[in-house]
Amino acid sequence: MRLSVVFPFFNEEGSLPRIETELVPVLHGLGVEYEIVAVDDGSTDGSKALVLDLKERVQGLRLLEHPHNRGLGAALRTGFEAATGDAIVTFESDFTYPPVQIAKLIIRQMESGADCVAGVAMHGRKVPLLRRLGSDAVNRIYRLWAGPYASWTPLFRLYRTEAVRSLELESEGFEINAEILVKLLRAGRKVIEVPVDLVDRKEGASKMRVLKELRRHASLTYRLLFR
Repeated sequence: MRLSVVFPFFNEEGSLPRIETELVPVLHGLGVEYEIVAVDDGSTDGSKALVLDLKERVQGLRLLEHPHNRGLGAALRTGFEAATGDAIVTFESDFTYPPVQIAKLIIRQMESGADCVAGVAMHGRKVPLLRRLGSDAVNRIYRLWAGPYASWTPLFRLYRTEAVRSLELESEGFEINAEILVKLLRAGRKVIEVPVDLVDRKEGASKMRVLKELRRHASLTYRLLFR
């Protein structure tokens, strides 16, 4: 297996050094060929300079850039297009899913042959109330009409590259994770879930705006159901 880790980021200079200190050692230990596809979604802090510095020391690290901030969905689509691996892991730039858990996704994919292995956060992090309520509401709505899955919105997943590239994806924001899952299931692809830990962010602040993302999910639901 050749693994592509798609790593979208926006103004994450505090957490980016952890690519070298935490992510790379885990990838080395997996015993697979890998690359890290870092997608700078229009950062205005020192993130780009940090990644350029890391590239001098981290083999297999690539940097792609958006000239301005377009959103998580756009960054993921850029990463999917550029990935050269047989499988893609989408990874949170805030490291709230510990890198060691990538092995869980790979093992379950190899056991099951699934097109998508989705991480389901079981315990660990204390999510702010508004964000937790919004996430719970969105996931419940998707379960009502799209299927009994727990992980409609989280990013931490493994995809077979061929499967995710076969989809016509449109989302620009965080709602892309739900769009991918719905479209994989509609295409008859195999999706499984695996429990993973979610931990507190150590650096920086979340870029998610709950009310904005609720509107995006409402728009996505309308498109998927009625268009």
